[in-house]
Amino acid sequence: MSIVKAVTIMVAVRVVGKSEMGAYFLVMLLSTFVVVMGNWGLINTAIRFLSLAEDTDRDNLSRYLITIRLIMALAVCIVLAGVLPFLFKLWPSDSFSAIGWYCLPVVFLMMLYQMGFAILSGYHKFGTMSVLVVVTETCRMAASVVCLSFSYGAASLLLGLILSRVAAIVLLWRTLPLRIKLVWYHDRTKEILKFGGWLQGSCVMSIVTSRSADALLATYLGTVALAVYSTALQIPSMMNKLFETIKPVILGYVSSLETQAANASVTAVRLLAGFLVLVSASLIVLAEPLIKLLYTSKYIESVPILQILCFWCVIGLVNHFLSLALIGMGRVKIIFLLTIPQFFVMVFCSVVLIPKYQGLGAAVSLVLASLLGIIIEIWVIAGRNVKLAGRLSWAFFRSAVPLFILLVVMQVYKPPIALSMAFLVATGVILYVLKAVTPRDIKVILMETFRSKKAISADESGV
Repeated sequence: MSIVKAVTIMVAVRVVGKSEMGAYFLVMLLSTFVVVMGNWGLINTAIRFLSLAEDTDRDNLSRYLITIRLIMALAVCIVLAGVLPFLFKLWPSDSFSAIGWYCLPVVFLMMLYQMGFAILSGYHKFGTMSVLVVVTETCRMAASVVCLSFSYGAASLLLGLILSRVAAIVLLWRTLPLRIKLVWYHDRTKEILKFGGWLQGSCVMSIVTSRSADALLATYLGTVALAVYSTALQIPSMMNKLFETIKPVILGYVSSLETQAANASVTAVRLLAGFLVLVSASLIVLAEPLIKLLYTSKYIESVPILQILCFWCVIGLVNHFLSLALIGMGRVKIIFLLTIPQFFVMVFCSVVLIPKYQGLGAAVSLVLASLLGIIIEIWVIAGRNVKLAGRLSWAFFRSAVPLFILLVVMQVYKPPIALSMAFLVATGVILYVLKAVTPRDIKVILMETFRSKKAISADESGV
């Protein structure tokens, strides 16, 4: 449903000014951060405990989790209401002041919405979840467009979000396989509240690291600069959906090729980086026509930012994949500790680069922080095995270096489209020569991806 969100933004940028769009992105940034901070690992906890619970205890446990989540949501909103006046002074934008209070209903509804889906996941109602996501996001887009037609400005996007989440919560209420009532105690209260601490810390640090540049942009340069940067971020954000699509396919393909865990890790990194580079290279070359087509010429400043963010997306997603590998190794605490140096690098680079280079500085800061994460994670995964560290590094950099060269050429020389396409073909040839991705890899993975999508469509149509 990332496409539905992207279409909504495409419509909004045509009728809403940059300052208002920047204020909307700032409200969403603040809301996301508050929701993550208020989670306390409860979503992961709910899914795990409900999946393992006996049928006789599952309903009572669900009611207890809903009660905790409701209390958390109310507490978080009360704190946020007290903090908002100070944030209006930190970001003294009329556009932000006009819609900033929408954070309260957005945060409250998002926290309840997430818990509802976590409970459905614990009951293994995945088909129902798919249908609800489609209905919710379609309602969000429709409500936003209707509000935009009545000239509500950036508030239209927030009203669409609020109305869709209210509708989703009502539907969740009707579809949850239990009678909802508040329960104030459970035998495993201490265990429930304690579980997921390190994962929650890692999640918070990851959000703070990746989105601190947004907050600094708004602080130093205002909501217009944030709008330009956030618009450029929309396309790379959709690559996350691509990552989630090809990740299980790549892992399945790798498992059919390799017998040793070390070889499987190297092959998975090679394939993931190679496929992401192919997509990112195309986006880097086509950045200008894409921005003009999707977001109009008034966001032409987003083009160089988009190109750098496409490069960052490859690094960031491989970084995320290596983090998943560490989770599989049981190194959850290490993942949290690894986010700390990335955070400091991100903040330092942002403070130095953003005042001078604006959104470009924010994008470069993301690249440097994520690159540091990959280097450290490879070192941790390999341990004392220098050979494995070298193989993992080569698996990644054989794709990343050609993409970096293409990025530099596009940024410095800004070649015409025909020459840009020639550079794109040359990048593909280099990837083939370096065996980052082979024709057999492409054929098998595309076939498996198409097959898995058909299976998912069949499951959803049967709900």
